[in-house]
Amino acid sequence: MRAYVARQPGGALASGRTLLSRAAVDWALRRVALESASISACARTLGCSWNALDRAVRAAGMRILSESDPYGAVTRIGVDEHMWRHGASGDRYVTVIVDLTPRADGRPARLLDMVPGRSAQAFANWLEARGARFRDRVEIVAMDAFSGWKQAAARMLRTAVEVIDPFHVVHLAAGRLTMVRCRQQREATGRRGVKGERLYDCLCSMFLKQFGRYFSAVGAAGFPQCWQCVGRWLE
Repeated sequence: MRAYVARQPGGALASGRTLLSRAAVDWALRRVALESASISACARTLGCSWNALDRAVRAAGMRILSESDPYGAVTRIGVDEHMWRHGASGDRYVTVIVDLTPRADGRPARLLDMVPGRSAQAFANWLEARGARFRDRVEIVAMDAFSGWKQAAARMLRTAVEVIDPFHVVHLAAGRLTMVRCRQQREATGRRGVKGERLYDCLCSMFLKQFGRYFSAVGAAGFPQCWQCVGRWLE
């Protein structure tokens, strides 16, 4: 059986021995990658099988990734850990690195890489593998309060500004607020708070006016100041 390749001025319409044209594969790849469409929906539109389109889209995507530099325009990165295994054996954590550069333009961040382990060495090894040009180009690195990230960033990204991301800032502030709330509860009543109790409900209501009114009566002045500090951080 003879095989034919149709051609157009811009090049071949399809590769040899394929069921789909390059235009069809490019369309499906854009739909899947940029619009979160499913392979099944694209296959129904093109009138082909799921397996044929899946193979073509994956091959086209891998070709684009191999020809492009995903780290070329990265100037801001974020690092955090993720627990991907909940068993007792084996390494349960992976280090997740994301590109925060698009956030400056209001676009969503994108995943750069995931490496096994949760340590300063795991992050440092990843940075070293990217090369000196990449490390010199990074201006900001966002992280949580884990000392391992800070150690790796201080050693490998000497010119980058280290910041704690907003989620962990709020998390740390809320934790300190809870500590003050618990201490004020114990000092005022001699025990921990109980649901339905007026003091406990006021402490948990997060309304500063109620805090000031009630704490002025019980003589606990520390919590309103702590809440005001949290409010300034959130602003």
